[in-house]
Amino acid sequence: MINYWQAYQNLPKAQLADISNNKHKQIRLTFSHSAEQTTIPVVVPTLMSKKEFAKEICDHFEKSCSYQFYNQSHGEVFTTSLLESLKRF
Repeated sequence: MINYWQAYQNLPKAQLADISNNKHKQIRLTFSHSAEQTTIPVVVPTLMSKKEFAKEICDHFEKSCSYQFYNQSHGEVFTTSLLESLKRF
């Protein structure tokens, strides 16, 4: 996910505007464990919490983005995320 986010940020400005202004696409981020439990390397050597990372992405996409944290393992959250996605589909 980090690699995709960094690649996205390196796209030409016009392409970034087209993607971020598309009201039909929704981004929903689902994380395992607590928001502050794990830090992730966003730009080496900078680390940020999962909550900070999710907030950065959702701040960029504004109303078309949401995130949720579950106190579950990575494997457990897959099922939870899949069921939530199917409810919204």
